[in-house]
Amino acid sequence: MREYPQMKLRLNPELKELIEKLSKETGRSMNAEIVHRLEVSLTGDVAPNKLLMPDEAKAIAKLARDNLYNVLFNQCVIEINAAARSGSVMVFVDVADTVGENFYDDGSKICTEVVNPVIDKLKEIGYKVEVDGSGIVINF
Repeated sequence: MREYPQMKLRLNPELKELIEKLSKETGRSMNAEIVHRLEVSLTGDVAPNKLLMPDEAKAIAKLARDNLYNVLFNQCVIEINAAARSGSVMVFVDVADTVGENFYDDGSKICTEVVNPVIDKLKEIGYKVEVDGSGIVINF
């Protein structure tokens, strides 16, 4: 468990119910759902003509990469579940659609902070995963 600072938050009952519903749909805790939605809103809340300070630009880029990890991992989950329901024991996930065409440059932040951690998580769970062209092949 990560040791991040905690804070109390007041929500009106309708918003709390909505967050509960969304968290159940996404499989996240309510806290994770709130944090995810805040991160997404902050990465998209920059005026296109405003020059960011370097620290702001780095922070926003990091939040965007963190969100890409979640998007890619969720894409893998959806593809695995669909393949399993159709009787398949292998699935190809087109990573380039999610993170960009040249996603597997070993030194890139996208590779080290998004793709490799997703691959590592899937392997940790027990899947056999390998990179193949514009995506990853997951065997189970």
